[in-house]
Amino acid sequence: MLAAALPRQENAVAVPPRPLKLLDRVRWHLRVKHYSIRTEQAYLDWIRRFILFHGKRHPEQLGEAEIAAFLSHLAINRSVARVKSPSRPSRTGAHAVSRTANLAKWCLNCA
Repeated sequence: MLAAALPRQENAVAVPPRPLKLLDRVRWHLRVKHYSIRTEQAYLDWIRRFILFHGKRHPEQLGEAEIAAFLSHLAINRSVARVKSPSRPSRTGAHAVSRTANLAKWCLNCA
């Protein structure tokens, strides 16, 4: 009965949804995998830092050389490699950044 009350749209055009931006895709992927909100925030923050480090170039345009340059910058200038994660002592900050960069690359390929 409710359907009869609604006006009929015969010439309605379906508009395809806009593709999600990179950070939204990463956020979606992390939530599907049930990562914690804090992990999601950390990953998104590292991806933002990676993008800003390379002059706001889209990660689609960046490759392994740029990832290596960013990790070298963190290890040399920011001493990230020496910082141990409190929850997993064997994991370094640089390893987490590398995983984040790989996750961003994976999300680019999934779109």
